[in-house]
Amino acid sequence: MKTKTVGIWRVVNLKKEIGILAVLLMFGAAFASDTDTSGVSVTVQEPNVAPVMNTSTITPSPAYASSTLQLACNATDANAADNITYHWKAFLNGEENETGSSDAALQGLEVNVANISSGLATGQNWTLECTPDDGTVNGTAMNSTQLTISATPGVDGCGSLSSANSVYTLTADVSATDSTCFTLAAANVTLDCAGHSITGNNGDAEQSYKGVYMNAASGTVKNCVISGFVNGISTYGTAGATMLNNTITVTQSGDMTDSYGINIYSGGTGSDKTLVVNNTVNNTNGIAISFGGWFSGEVLAYWNNITASGKYFEWREIGSSVFTLNTTIDGKGEGNIYANVVSGAVDIIGTVVSGHASGYYIGSAGTGYPYDATTSGAKLTSSLVDNAPLTPFTNAAPVVESVSTPDAQDVTPCSTTELPVIQVNVSDADGYADVSAANTYVNISKGAVTHQSATCTEDSHDTDWVLLNCSGAEMSFYDAAGAWSILAYSEDAIGASDTTAGSDMTYNTGVHMVLENDPLTFGTIYSGTENNTNTNDPALDVKNCGNAALNMTVTGANITDGGSNSIPVGSFRVSDNGTPGAGTELVLTEEAQDFSKSGGLAAGASSTEALYAFLNAPVEQAPATYNTGTWAFIVSNYE
Repeated sequence: MKTKTVGIWRVVNLKKEIGILAVLLMFGAAFASDTDTSGVSVTVQEPNVAPVMNTSTITPSPAYASSTLQLACNATDANAADNITYHWKAFLNGEENETGSSDAALQGLEVNVANISSGLATGQNWTLECTPDDGTVNGTAMNSTQLTISATPGVDGCGSLSSANSVYTLTADVSATDSTCFTLAAANVTLDCAGHSITGNNGDAEQSYKGVYMNAASGTVKNCVISGFVNGISTYGTAGATMLNNTITVTQSGDMTDSYGINIYSGGTGSDKTLVVNNTVNNTNGIAISFGGWFSGEVLAYWNNITASGKYFEWREIGSSVFTLNTTIDGKGEGNIYANVVSGAVDIIGTVVSGHASGYYIGSAGTGYPYDATTSGAKLTSSLVDNAPLTPFTNAAPVVESVSTPDAQDVTPCSTTELPVIQVNVSDADGYADVSAANTYVNISKGAVTHQSATCTEDSHDTDWVLLNCSGAEMSFYDAAGAWSILAYSEDAIGASDTTAGSDMTYNTGVHMVLENDPLTFGTIYSGTENNTNTNDPALDVKNCGNAALNMTVTGANITDGGSNSIPVGSFRVSDNGTPGAGTELVLTEEAQDFSKSGGLAAGASSTEALYAFLNAPVEQAPATYNTGTWAFIVSNYE
């Protein structure tokens, strides 16, 4: 049980006004007057002319479920100095879907008012309504032409992919005879083979037929199985090309004895560089991946599995081109996978596990040398170095052996209780270093509520186990009392995991409250008046700062001026409503009286009960400053 006392009441600044006694009930200093002034400003301008819409558009067209719709408005205004705000509405199938207003912009400019990318589906009809506003008057609204979301282009045969900003998904295996199969002929086109194959007939080598040819910016080829061509994938003059998750097999020599799994003649730097990521390339008669660099571009290649009779990577270094085989990703230098690395012809040293290529270690290729043209048997162009080639390994999942349970915890009133360190013991047959402390945590749960440790750090270890200290889990003051389950989770560097439950933790019952916005004040009142309401704004609140429902009693007191004058306790009432007579009211006495709500004041993140006070000032109440006396609010566990 806890007692909280309302702040001292004071009645100050008594004065007599036209035979009526004035009473001020407040906390703090006496009133003082204050005056402020304001100037007036008027701007006169010519009669205003409403702005006129020029265009209301939705692009791109055609648009697909994977597109981003760009909504734009354009208006002009005869009052050339006016800036225009656009109030817009986007309609989906005739129903208002989204609305908003743009920032003010110069008249005559096309303004992109919104972009819509989520929730798009084939067959939807979209319309944009734009209303121009010059700050004084709105112009007439204009609707865009209706835009229908088209079916995502699906392809089941070779050809030119020429719709910009589109994703083409291969729906079947395809083949080409004496020809290139696909050409990405427009900007930002993606060919997603979805695991389907593109097969050539190993046609005329001098024609250098390609599985996929990209000659427009920002093309992407992914998830394709390509074989039977002199060049699996080839780019020419494009910026931002991406080749991702493809399997390419080349078995035929090309013109001048050159054939390529991936052949890059691309520009682009920075965010527009060419990316070659996670491809498996096998060329039995030539070069796996080649970069010509004619356009002074930049290529980044990593996580690729390479086998070739010629060079794995060829860099012809023309202009200011850059070809990077390994890069730092999440703080780790991650490279590629080579045939002689996988076969063991090159010894890999190092036990750092790749966080991106599952089942592989990051290593350096033996003592004293990186994986380069010398150590790879001239498989890399002499200027190229891969400092972190990957080698496969087998993985044993970690085992959470045990997890400790904190002692019973008390509630911290209106705050959180940080739990003590919880220790988790994890073993791993691959060695203690394979356990990921960053991916180990402890859940403390009861029903649908779960709290989780923030960090786990090493306490100690041996060859195949590590003891982790997990901390940062917090209990809220309103969390339910009783038994809370403990569950530890741990993961190794490639994602294998285990869980173990510990003994339940006890969270004790806490009965706590605090009065907010006290003390009570009544402002200036007059003797002989009734239902004077306290002036606290916001109201005086009783806040439940624990995890138990609360009963409450109120004990009143006479409020005196420090001398012989007092306001009798029975002149005051408390209520749960700020309007006299509208709520549950209690006339105060000097004895504790119950003032609990039905079911008690429940626990919760912001569980409060607003209290109001009313004062009937007797006619004979003496002028004075009344500020001595306290009321007590007492809470207990509701049962």
